[in-house]
Amino acid sequence: KKDGLKVTGDLKINDPKMLADQIMAMLAKVETQPPAASSNLGTGWGEQVRPITTPTRDTAHTQGGIGKASQEIEGGQGGDSSSSSAISEKVGGIDLRVMNIVTQPMTGLNSLNLKLPVLANLAEYNLDEEFQQIQKMLQAGIAPSGDRIKEYLAACKQKGEWNNRIADVVGCLAEICRIEEDNVSEVSPGIKEAILLADSVEVSG
Repeated sequence: KKDGLKVTGDLKINDPKMLADQIMAMLAKVETQPPAASSNLGTGWGEQVRPITTPTRDTAHTQGGIGKASQEIEGGQGGDSSSSSAISEKVGGIDLRVMNIVTQPMTGLNSLNLKLPVLANLAEYNLDEEFQQIQKMLQAGIAPSGDRIKEYLAACKQKGEWNNRIADVVGCLAEICRIEEDNVSEVSPGIKEAILLADSVEVSG
């Protein structure tokens, strides 16, 4: 301690002038040094400063892809109508406009004849023989006509054999529908009438 000053460290205390010069040099050195960065610095009221991060390669690639997609969308919206019409003309599949399609109303039940025919030669009508002929036609892939099935139903009804033979008739009708389905053809109105007659409560009652 000299002249009221206490100096420690590397300062020399022999010469007061030298001591003053060394102190000024140390103060100047401290002022020129930048302050150390601290993660606890904030903008005020205890808020911490968030570190600035640089975008990585993946982030930049994603942002670039989004920007490119938005530019393409904007470019597509702002394009001329000729390009959009050219795209719409390139269609695929089957062009149904050149097909001759005829629309017909569905056949209603009112147009069907739901009455059994009256057989004039009922005594000569053999149910077993007629049923065998119908089965042979089905085995050959030939669908019997609706009138023939209705005549068989009328004979069963008039001879009192309805309950005993109706199951066989229903099986024949199912086979006829299968044949028509394989041939991709519509069932005739006569077969539709036979199906309804076979399932009719009034006839079976």
